[in-house]
Amino acid sequence: MPTDCEKFKALAEAAGGVAWAWWTSNSTLRLTTEKDGRHGADGDALSAHGDNISCPAAYREFIAALHPAAVLALLAESEALRKEGERNKRMLLDACVSIGSIGEALGLDMDADADMMIGTARDLIDGLNRIIKECPLGSPGFAITTEVMGELGVQQEVQP
Repeated sequence: MPTDCEKFKALAEAAGGVAWAWWTSNSTLRLTTEKDGRHGADGDALSAHGDNISCPAAYREFIAALHPAAVLALLAESEALRKEGERNKRMLLDACVSIGSIGEALGLDMDADADMMIGTARDLIDGLNRIIKECPLGSPGFAITTEVMGELGVQQEVQP
């Protein structure tokens, strides 16, 4: 089953992927297509005069599917994805800073030793988190581990 976005894309393509512009004259309101700076036939998207309304089937299907509620849902989904992308970006930047700090502390070459540095950084963070879990709060082991993590710019694991 296609998603709403896939459905909307297919309908937009079936409608020619054109823009629409309202034209008025002689008491006739017409919606005319525009693409690449050129307009289609006068009122080729929609024209209405008196009780007579003309609109091609592909345009009617598109208009019915992309109603205001559908557009608002798409905008809400887009905003949620944007926020998720920002969160992921911050997490990735934090991870890069942590790995870079650990690499510098270990005297590693950021270009030549990248894979080894990432593995070492992960192992070190895992080890430091294990020490924090096993050492009682206030113990020397806990204090030293949290101090090292702070100097390296590493965030402590969040406990569930």
